[in-house]
Amino acid sequence: MITMMVACNSAGVIGISGSSKRLWHSSVDMKFFKENTENNTILMGHNTFKDLGRFPDRNNVVLSRTVVPGFREGVYYIDDYKAVLELEVDVFVIGGKEVFNKFYPIVDQVILTQLAVGLSEVPDYDLFDLDRLENEFVLGYESNILVDMDKVSGKRIELCFTKWSRRQGVLN
Repeated sequence: MITMMVACNSAGVIGISGSSKRLWHSSVDMKFFKENTENNTILMGHNTFKDLGRFPDRNNVVLSRTVVPGFREGVYYIDDYKAVLELEVDVFVIGGKEVFNKFYPIVDQVILTQLAVGLSEVPDYDLFDLDRLENEFVLGYESNILVDMDKVSGKRIELCFTKWSRRQGVLN
């Protein structure tokens, strides 16, 4: 099974284009992420790896056009996303935008964290396509609204976890 794990604000903002700078950091979201991905395989792009680094207790796969200098033990590099389809394990795709776009047509489910974070000062940002999510997937679970402190801004934030499954017959 291929699952996308996405964190975005209500407008779908996932990050600044071409940057590994974090726009928010929620302990509640990171705990949820760990609970879902621990002892599994996670796949990310180069910028996401630069931002988040290697996750312990997971197989870390980086999709990159070139092997990144500073190879670390426990991190595997691939240059073709189709190689993931040959893996006989569950894979959690964790970003960024280009990786999400490559995998959107073939993922089985999406686990989405939506954060109430204002980002009007972000000039050029990457978006997750929330309209496509609603068209191609069915909402199966929605948590209560949770409250946390954003470690980037120091402000109180609200967040909600949802799980979506691909609609029957909708593969692109």
